[in-house]
Amino acid sequence: MVSTIASYVVTPKEETPKGVFCLSESDQIWRWSHSTTVYVYNNNNNVKVNVLVQRMRESLSLILVHYYPLCGRLNWTEGGRLRMDCNAKGAILLQAESTKSIDEYGDFSPNDDAIKELLPKLDYSQAHRGHSSVAGTTFHFINSWAKLTRGETLDTNELPFLDRTVFTASSMSSLRRFDHPEFKPPPLIRGRTDNIEEQKKKTRFTLLNLTAKQVQKLTQNANTNYSKSQQKPYSRFEAIAAHIWRCACMARELDNS
Repeated sequence: MVSTIASYVVTPKEETPKGVFCLSESDQIWRWSHSTTVYVYNNNNNVKVNVLVQRMRESLSLILVHYYPLCGRLNWTEGGRLRMDCNAKGAILLQAESTKSIDEYGDFSPNDDAIKELLPKLDYSQAHRGHSSVAGTTFHFINSWAKLTRGETLDTNELPFLDRTVFTASSMSSLRRFDHPEFKPPPLIRGRTDNIEEQKKKTRFTLLNLTAKQVQKLTQNANTNYSKSQQKPYSRFEAIAAHIWRCACMARELDNS
């Protein structure tokens, strides 16, 4: 059982750019929602909960200076397009408490319904095209589990690239040059006129566990042909993402190219 104790709105510690953050075409067609990620840390030093929460708030306030779109608000234009309004209204931080121990959640597999209680409940019913907005980012802090450190330094090589002017309507051609099947509805199973039965099927997930040695090997392989003329070598995240994508393409029996 997880119960919410407090809710905070965390804003950037410094002034951030304001204005509309343009989203790509793919952001306009897929079902919009929040992506959920769970991180668990042991509180080995038995730091008091109020101290941990304050550290979380301070660290989040610092990092939002660089990742300022995360504290904006999603809304729609009159033309029905989704966009991010970078207004620095803040990210939502929820402090909660669980009656269960970490061991009771097993391997945190998404297949387990118990994991859902760790995720914040978000109300999308108030968001309507044309006039409403929803918070871009929500964080859930569970008492007694987290061991947080103060984010005093930030590697400038890991700062995000946030220039989205190329996605503005004036920068994009109104004529479609290629056929884009990814923008079309998925095909139906032969003999069916809708996908209702498919939607009723339960989706299962599989966890991919990578050791530090495997991640190091993937990163090294990705940067085999790295040259100093590049802006920077591929990161661990990029190497893992590329590896997963290649595996998915092989599983789907797509062209090796």
